[in-house]
Amino acid sequence: MIRQLFTDLEEERIAYAVWKGSGGLADALAGKKDIDLLVGQRDGVPALLGHLGFRRFASQPWVADPHVEDWIGIDSDSGALVHLHLYYELVAGRRFVEEYHLPWKETLLSGAQRHREFDIDVCDPDLEILLLGIRIAFATAPTPVALLGRSRATASLGAKLSELRGRVDEASVRNYAEQLLGQGVGQEYAMIVVRGDTREPEVLSRLRAITLRSLSPHRRFGRIKATHMQLSRGCRALVARAKRRIGVFSQTKKRMEGAGAIIAIIGSDGAGKSTVTRELVRWLRWKVDAHMVYLGSGDGRVGLPVRVLKSLASRTKPSKRGVASHGTKRASEDRLRRRPLVKELGSCLLALAIGNERLRKVRKAHRARRKGSVLITDRFPQRQYPGIYDGPKLDSADGGSALRRYFAKLEEQIYREIEAQPPDLVVRLRVPASVALHRKPDHSEAEIRRKAELTGQIEFPGATVLDVDASAPLEDVLRSVKTVVWNSI
Repeated sequence: MIRQLFTDLEEERIAYAVWKGSGGLADALAGKKDIDLLVGQRDGVPALLGHLGFRRFASQPWVADPHVEDWIGIDSDSGALVHLHLYYELVAGRRFVEEYHLPWKETLLSGAQRHREFDIDVCDPDLEILLLGIRIAFATAPTPVALLGRSRATASLGAKLSELRGRVDEASVRNYAEQLLGQGVGQEYAMIVVRGDTREPEVLSRLRAITLRSLSPHRRFGRIKATHMQLSRGCRALVARAKRRIGVFSQTKKRMEGAGAIIAIIGSDGAGKSTVTRELVRWLRWKVDAHMVYLGSGDGRVGLPVRVLKSLASRTKPSKRGVASHGTKRASEDRLRRRPLVKELGSCLLALAIGNERLRKVRKAHRARRKGSVLITDRFPQRQYPGIYDGPKLDSADGGSALRRYFAKLEEQIYREIEAQPPDLVVRLRVPASVALHRKPDHSEAEIRRKAELTGQIEFPGATVLDVDASAPLEDVLRSVKTVVWNSI
């Protein structure tokens, strides 16, 4: 996919260059790292990316920049996500603000070199090392902190600097530095990035001082505005991450342009729906704001009301010690007469609590979807088959007591509302009953056979429904599901 993009750019005569991390290009092309791509024009590039299956995502407000776009695609062979940072201009600066516009775009593109191994255009290493020096300068903490030692980012950037130093020509680096930074400081700057010990605080401070002085004519924002932007954006990022850590919904990764998507994974016991759901969320969360939602009532994460009612229900079971041990014969008979009523009321309340919790989660998922998040649900409620497969627990058609019929009508209203808020895609993991029983030998054979049969019959009005063979090895199942999911968003 990414190699085809480079081919298409060349056929359309659009200048481009990978301008960061040319030493780790193999990992970037394999989807293990971001690809930072500078292009000579906007026209035609988004259309090329869309044609190849890339989707444009929006960065969170605290890191968004009008000159940089995020495009994500999937490698069909491996199932790995490919993240493309698409630059229309070169920008640099402090974290969260990048307040400088570097007017070196044409110099970089015209001097791009052909990578010997991968046959694509990359930034000239002699210029890349200067750009890396600028990044190190801005990653370095302000002087009072820098004097105490290295900044957080300098260690990782320092490893890239060491790798580049083995591939550059010092005279050429000096020529670039004098051309771009000026005759007076260019030579010193080149000496620092090629030979300087950037582990020393004094060297880092000097690198930062030269960078700030040389780039001051290219500021996009004034100092006060840039500082305010950095503080406000940094606070927003901190709050969002803190909320996510304590379980409150918060968007911290890249959002889809416009509305997001709700993807439901269903299947019988033994189909692997929980495993597939977890792996999908882990796969997407590398870059995408993705969340997992459990919509069952069993082993997954359920709310407090459901847990309490389940606990109470377990306590209404008859005692193993026998009724005689509880007191007089008449008292025991009174308790036995009351027990069916209490048990029925408890089961109705539990069914209603489960339905309400599912409705609450579905509503919450749709709110997140409207904000651009991707929600992967483990199961999804249906009302086609009551009493099984995450359907209503009560069924007014079965008759029963007046109490049960009353609660059944309330429950039916809940599931009708859920049905009116369908997912965008339902992935049905199809697996033969024999395979499911082999995977779940402790489960009821009759129930597994019934669920395996129903998997292909359950319908979700308003949603796209696709089947995936879940009897294959997990790696193959995941690859198929990832492709299906990506093509739907």
